[in-house]
Amino acid sequence: MEKKAGFTLLEIIVVIIIVGILAGLLTPLASIAIRRAKIKETKEKLEELNNALLLYYQNATDAQNKLLAQFPNTGSDISEDDLTNWTSYLDDYITEENYAYDAWRVPFKYTYNVGAVSAVLRSYGPNRTGSDEDDIVYIVQAKSVWSKWRKIAQERLRKVNSAVERYKRGGGEITTGDTSEKLSGYLSGNDMYDPWGRPFRYNETLSTFYSDGADGTPGTDDDVYPSGVDTTP
Repeated sequence: MEKKAGFTLLEIIVVIIIVGILAGLLTPLASIAIRRAKIKETKEKLEELNNALLLYYQNATDAQNKLLAQFPNTGSDISEDDLTNWTSYLDDYITEENYAYDAWRVPFKYTYNVGAVSAVLRSYGPNRTGSDEDDIVYIVQAKSVWSKWRKIAQERLRKVNSAVERYKRGGGEITTGDTSEKLSGYLSGNDMYDPWGRPFRYNETLSTFYSDGADGTPGTDDDVYPSGVDTTP
């Protein structure tokens, strides 16, 4: 009678050792894969939050006649309460709860300096501790929105300065301090105002109208002059 083949104790021990070695090799690889997947998920959330903030920057300012372009001034954590001002700009399939937190279920951090054209979104990353090398940081830049408004302002300034020539030929005078509303008979309603809803001002030294920019204050870096005008002293 033949004996049935089986595993010896030594063979079983060898198999256990091999399985242990493979498990030891695969576990770190699995951890790395999970870490990478969570980093990717967090970056995708930050991209969606970035888009929502840019839409808020543009549209909320429109509602205020563009008197001051700025991001929402909320608390440091993007909790559901903090999101109420601008989550309407997130896509319909995105919920506030999901997008208030990163892939490690830690609230995103939000930083904004009033008057700045950028804001900062931050995830504390895999170790869930701030100010470390593994933090995931997204700088939300409104420069693209600002560039569009600047282009609109310069196009309107071209029309305003063209109207000045017709106004002067008709015997009118333009001096420093005058606004484009003085040219109402030569311009359409929209063309008399910059993208922030203010009339253009006249600079007699440079012989041109200009815009005070988003901050509404003359003599600052965001003033807009017609293309080609040299404003250096």
